[in-house]
Amino acid sequence: MSAKHASLTTHVPAASDDAQRALRDAFGRYATGVTIITARTAEGEEIGITANSFTSVSLDPAMVLWNIALKSQHVDCFQPGFRFAVNVLSDNHETLARHFGRSGRDQFREIDIALCHGLGGVPLIDGAIACFECVTDQVVLAGDHNVLIGRVERFGAHAGAPLAFHNGRFALLG
Repeated sequence: MSAKHASLTTHVPAASDDAQRALRDAFGRYATGVTIITARTAEGEEIGITANSFTSVSLDPAMVLWNIALKSQHVDCFQPGFRFAVNVLSDNHETLARHFGRSGRDQFREIDIALCHGLGGVPLIDGAIACFECVTDQVVLAGDHNVLIGRVERFGAHAGAPLAFHNGRFALLG
C-alpha cells in the first residue's frame, strides 16, 4: 500500500454483519444524486422506489442504468419491455425520497404529491430537475441486486439544485 493510502483501514469483503456494514459505509463515501424510479404495474398500480444507483450509460442510443434489490417487493415488475421513469430529485424533495425509500403499498395515496403522467401512463414527479422516460432493455443479475439498463424514449430537464446522498445522509449542494 502506498504512503498516500496508509491511513486507510482495509477490509476484505465478507458475509459477516460487521464486514457488510464497513463495506456499506465505504460505499457511502461516494456522493450520489437521488432519484425516484416510478412505474405503473401491469395491474395499473403506480409504484415508486427511491434509488441513488442511477447513472448514464450511453448517448447513442440513449441508455441509463440503475439497480433494484432482489428483496424489493417490486423487483419482478422490472423485466425487458417494462416502462419506468427516473425522476432526478431537487433539493426540496427529501420528504419524497424518504417516503419512497420505505416499502409499502399505495405509496402514491399516502402522500400529497404533484404528478403528471408520461408514456404508458407512468407517473412523473412534478418539480423533478430531470426526468427520463424509459423502457427496460436488459436485466442483469448481480449479487443481491438486478442491474436494469433502460432505453431512454423521452427526457426533460429543468433548472434547480439536486438532492444528494453522502455518508448515509441527504445533503444539499450549491
